[in-house]
Amino acid sequence: LKCYGQRDDFLMIEKWMRRMKARGVAPDMFSYGALVQSYVNAKDARGAEKALDAMTSSGCTVVRSNTFAYNTLMKHYASEGEASKV
Repeated sequence: LKCYGQRDDFLMIEKWMRRMKARGVAPDMFSYGALVQSYVNAKDARGAEKALDAMTSSGCTVVRSNTFAYNTLMKHYASEGEASKV
């Protein structure tokens, strides 16, 4: 999933996450982190926000090691001049 995230291919990540869920494997914080990264790389902040919402509603807790997903989105807002969202 990380490779897809680095290529901005959020559609492929979503596809694999659906496959995981269909097979009874819950996406974890790394899965959601890759999804957030792919949306941010594609300059789709709304998609990244939705991915973060899905992560928290899925039961993934925000732990120190999962700050990557949040930091990725905050970095995007800062680079786009949207400091008020940080």
